[in-house]
Amino acid sequence: QALASLRNEMAVLTDGTTIIAQSTDTYTFMQDKNAAYRDTLQSSVLLNNRLDYMLLVDNSLNIVFSKSNRATGTQNAPLPADLTAQIKSGSPLMTGAAGNGGLPGALVLSQGTFLVAGKPIVTDDGTGPTRGSVIFLRAMDAAAITQVGELSGLAVTAVSPTDTQMPADFQTALQALS
Repeated sequence: QALASLRNEMAVLTDGTTIIAQSTDTYTFMQDKNAAYRDTLQSSVLLNNRLDYMLLVDNSLNIVFSKSNRATGTQNAPLPADLTAQIKSGSPLMTGAAGNGGLPGALVLSQGTFLVAGKPIVTDDGTGPTRGSVIFLRAMDAAAITQVGELSGLAVTAVSPTDTQMPADFQTALQALS
């Protein structure tokens, strides 16, 4: 049940990513960098999707737009270096986000573990050559773990994905997210 709740959280995050990525407005913004559209991507997208980070990355792997609601609880906190280091050719983050199916998964950063969803930027009808990727990240912090537990009706414990003593059932769940 806990895994089903986590999958549901991932589906919600992916759906939010799709709304921004499959949008002619976003598609146009990636070319013209229109300030009016940039203003529409303000706090409501972060808050409505409970995001810690939102990035729009063009096909040349430039971060065209980013917002953060992490650490200080204020927008525009700097992106962590270990996140920006993932914005490179061949990285699993960018390969997955640019792919037709998009990217659902988890990413471990210095701040903790994040659910991540990425989708290629296309027009409203899903056509056109892609103009980059939308990437959303949501922390799997204590509050998120508690929420998964409440939704599933189970006691939920989190373990770092890099924990060498991770129990077998945790390893199975981690593989399901990868």
